[in-house]
Amino acid sequence: MDEKVNMGGVAVLGILCLLFICQFVFIPAQPEKEVNYSVFIKNLEASRKVFIVADLRNASALSRNAILQCAVDLAGSVPLAPKNVSFFVLEADSCTSTEGNTSAVYCEAIAESGTTFDIVYGNSTAYYADKIVVGIKSYDQPCSVTEVTVQNSP
Repeated sequence: MDEKVNMGGVAVLGILCLLFICQFVFIPAQPEKEVNYSVFIKNLEASRKVFIVADLRNASALSRNAILQCAVDLAGSVPLAPKNVSFFVLEADSCTSTEGNTSAVYCEAIAESGTTFDIVYGNSTAYYADKIVVGIKSYDQPCSVTEVTVQNSP
């Protein structure tokens, strides 16, 4: 009798574990929710780690230089001075940082541990709780934390 109870308990535990795992496999992750500039800035002010990601994938030669220059400008922004700022450059499947070369996936995962400035090829800006995606096609004006909303206004 005890053996049947133990087997039943194991079966129930196994089913619960299977259901738990299935939620990650079959239920898609929710997309990030956009927020307004002030929410992003409030979270940036509280953040200790900042990642500036210059994403050169899909960028033209002219845009590549603009994306890199924007990243350099942001790194020099006064509000970021007291923060621990890391800089990543993504190209194809690789990532270059001050620590050397690694995979783009690895750098993207690291960047999720702080507030991220994701500078990409494009012409729009989107704010998320801990990330801003800045679309750059050409370098018209310097990028900074206080000017990033102006940088690519349509």
